[in-house]
Amino acid sequence: MKQIAKNAKNRLERLGAMATEYRYSILVVFSCVMLGVSYVVYTTLLPTNRLRIVFIDVGQGDSIYIESPTRTRVVIDGGPQAQSDVSLSGYVPFFDKHIDLISPTHADSDHITGLVEDIHRYHVGATTEIHASSTSSIFATYEKEKVGTLYAGRAGDAIDIGGGAVLTVLLPK
Repeated sequence: MKQIAKNAKNRLERLGAMATEYRYSILVVFSCVMLGVSYVVYTTLLPTNRLRIVFIDVGQGDSIYIESPTRTRVVIDGGPQAQSDVSLSGYVPFFDKHIDLISPTHADSDHITGLVEDIHRYHVGATTEIHASSTSSIFATYEKEKVGTLYAGRAGDAIDIGGGAVLTVLLPK
């Protein structure tokens, strides 16, 4: 009987030691997770003091990604192929699929094809109107699928994207 009580006591002591070890392990894992979450929030969600402009090679020409100090995101032109998402994935966090403004410079398919894909893959807050017409099917698709607020920019118009950054429309007059 004493042996059984002694064995039970030893088992309880071992379980207590294991529970203490697990508590420390859980605490360490929890601390690492919280540190990782804090890093993601700090680097991707909080405002910065920098204006970020990236020229992305999309084949024929460039797509321009702009992120203001207040994290407003603008994409100008999308390239000739539906690969813009691959290009933007290095700059737009995977968990925040939001672009504030999409703006093509003109109606040619080598500028708007990638933007149509961006409209499908991201939540787009606003698009700009193209002051030209085209008979291409991709132009018709862009016109049909424009979302959000529609900017009909004219020369001299200014779009405040936050943090002191302003986009100025140069053309059309």
